[in-house]
This record gives sequence, structure tokens and C-alpha cells, in this order.
Amino acid sequence: MKLMAIVLCILYFAVLTIIGIVAGKKAKNASEFSNAGRRIGLFVAICTIVASEWGGGNVMGTASDGFAYGISAYIFPVSMGIGIFLLGVFLAKSYWNIEEASMCRYINKRYSKRCELLATILMLLSIMLVTGSQFKAGGNLAQTLFGWNPIVAITIFAIVVSIYTCIGGLLAVAWNDTFNLCFGALGVILVLVFGLKNVGGMGNVMASLTPERLDPRPFGSWIWAVDYLTSSTLVMLAVPELIQRIWGCKTEKVAKNACIIGGIVYIALGMCSLFLGLIAYMVVPNVEAGVAMPELVMYLFPNVLGITIILAILAALVSTADTMLLICSNMIVEDLIKPFRKTPMSEKENMFLLRLFIFIVAGITVLFGTAFDRVLGLVLFSYYVYIGISIVFIFGRVWKGATEKAAFYSMLISLVFAMIWQFTPLQYSSPYLTTGIVALLASVIPFFLISVIDKSAKK
Repeated sequence: MKLMAIVLCILYFAVLTIIGIVAGKKAKNASEFSNAGRRIGLFVAICTIVASEWGGGNVMGTASDGFAYGISAYIFPVSMGIGIFLLGVFLAKSYWNIEEASMCRYINKRYSKRCELLATILMLLSIMLVTGSQFKAGGNLAQTLFGWNPIVAITIFAIVVSIYTCIGGLLAVAWNDTFNLCFGALGVILVLVFGLKNVGGMGNVMASLTPERLDPRPFGSWIWAVDYLTSSTLVMLAVPELIQRIWGCKTEKVAKNACIIGGIVYIALGMCSLFLGLIAYMVVPNVEAGVAMPELVMYLFPNVLGITIILAILAALVSTADTMLLICSNMIVEDLIKPFRKTPMSEKENMFLLRLFIFIVAGITVLFGTAFDRVLGLVLFSYYVYIGISIVFIFGRVWKGATEKAAFYSMLISLVFAMIWQFTPLQYSSPYLTTGIVALLASVIPFFLISVIDKSAKK
């Protein structure tokens, strides 16, 4: 069985690599490598937008939290889906018309070089944390499928994803995302249908839940719902992987509609993952929460079909990880290297560096993937780090009164407070202040206060 699993896994990654090679032939320069030459149509745009956020958080993370805590795990996919939906309604058209090579380059143009540098560092940290969560979830799958050591599995997963991303750029990522989303969604739905049949239907699932597991309040308090909506929803309005896909769309109308439809699809798939976690608690209650999803699959399908379905779930993780690697590489080259060069960078050198840093970033994120026990914990902390950038970017687009000093200190203060609150006993000091809420307040208050003071001082 393990030999068959390895063969199927090799075949799956071979397909992704072939797609990358075909897409790579269309990337004539660094710009097309990074934004797909604005070739992405509506269907592919919907798939790649959903897939870019669907990975370890919504598939493995939501299922794991559903297994561990019950129905309150709905909060993550719902808050994320709302954010993607609102991005389409209010901001997608505006973002499509930005002519900068990266978000941080826009921040430089809108504010200053020091704001760009700080935003780049924070973005890289946030994105690497998310990517680490995808690799960690992939390691959990490989542990179930092959019996491998999780660290070995994470490393292999990172290498393979890096290879095909390096070959084809954003177009390869978008095409692979489309394949992975369709493959992964089919696998999740198949497990859900057979899982419900195994336990006697949805009524039996709900009847099996204790009052604590029926509680809709995340971790027993509505304040955590506010935290998720604060962090996840807000961050989705200005997250680089979604903005990069918006830039790659053929038209601004395609970008808007893809985000609106994508938000709805994201919530629907998240609900599937939640119910898989609840079913797993009934069927395989003695396993660790982190591997509840793959253990359920192998219980229902202890054969080649089970291996294929786990590969489908792996496809969801791949679809997020490849995106993050490409974005980090692009940011390092555009925002950390080019601005400090005295001579222009040749096209050949640009492409070489973009591909080189895909592998370097993958190595760093493997370390993050081994540092957190809970997949969603890793994802959420990355959003806490990112909140300050979201405020600066969004209001920089819609409010002319935002100042450079306000932007810089808003991002810095938000990061400091998020880290203090997350890693000290302060996070337990108040039932009304979570890390997400603290990070938001520490960003919004300085941003508007300093802007108003600066404006008054100039009069």
C-alpha cells in the first residue's frame, strides 16, 4: 500500500510539474512570470483566488478544529470568505488598476521608502508563517499516508512545490490552482458524502454533539468571533496573494466577479471541512486532531481510492503554498534588492533571482512549519502580524489624509503589541482583548491620530 501511495504521489507531482513547464513557456519576462501577462479569465480566476486561501487553514485546519472544538470551527472559513467577498465588492476594481510591481512598491509611492521596507519585512514574515502552515499540514498528511517523519515529509513537500513554481511563475500557479481546487473539492465532497452515509446522516452527526461542541461561540466566547473577523476578514481586503491574482485577471470586471463568487465558494468548502471534522470525531475519536481528516479518509477508504483522496486534499495545500513562495520571491527582488541597486537589473538576472528566492523562502518556511502545534494557530498569528499593513494599504487607497509618519508607526506599533499580547501572559489578562483586537486597535488608533496631528501641524 505504501508503494502504491508513493507511485500515485509521484504521478500527481509530475502532472503539476508538466503544467508548470507548459505555463513557463508563456512567461517571456519577469513581469509575465509575476502577473501571468494578465491572461487569467473568470473561471481560472475564481479557482486560483479560492485555492490561494483554501490550503491548510480551510481544509486541514477547519477539520482539525471541528474535531477538537465542534461547530464553532465555522468561524474561520466564514470570516475568510466574507473578506474575499467584500474585496470583490469594494476594492477589486481599484486594485486591478494599480500599476506598481508589488504592494510594497505602491506603499513606497504612496508613503515613503522606510514604509516600504517595514511593510516588506512584515509581509514576508506573515506570508512565511502561512506557508509554514501549509507545509505542516502536508507533513501531517504524509505522516498518515506513508508513515514518514513529519519533518522529512515537510521538506520533501517544500522541494516539490518549489520546483514547479520556479518553472512557470504565476500562470503555472493559476493553472495548477485550477486543477488542484477541482481535484481537492471533489475529494472533500466525496469523503463528506460517504462519511455522512457511514454515520447515518447529518441528523446523527448533530445528535452526537455535546452541548459544549454545539456552542457556536469560538472557544466559548463571542470575543473570539470578533478576533477572527478582525484579523481574517480585514486581512483578506489587502492580502498580497489575492492582489497578485487580481493583477493577473484579464479585466477589472473579471477580478471583481472572481472575488465575489470566490468568497461564496470558499465558505461552502469550509463548511464541508467543518462537517468532516465532526464526522471524524464520531468515527475515529482517538486520533490526534491534526490528522483527523486523513485518518477519516483512510478509515472510509482503506485502499487506493483512499490514497487518491488524500492526494486530493494535498492538492489544496499545494494550491496555497505555491502562491506564497512566488509572492515572497517577487517581494524580495522588487522591494529589497532592486531599490538598493545602483545599476538596472537585466531580465536574465531578474528571472534568476526570482527563481532562486523561491527555494530560499521554502527553506525558511520549513522551519516555521515545525514551530507550531496547531495549523490554524500558525495561520492566525500570520494575520495578526499583517493587520497593520492592511490598515495602511486600504486607507492609503481611499483616504488622502493618511500621512507617511502615521503609516510607519501604525505598522510598527501594531506588530509590537501583537507579539507582546501573543507571547506573554497578557493574552489571558482580559476576556475582551484578544491578540487580533489588540493588533487592530494598535494600528487604527495611531494611524488616524498621527494623521490628524500631522495635518493640523501643517496648517
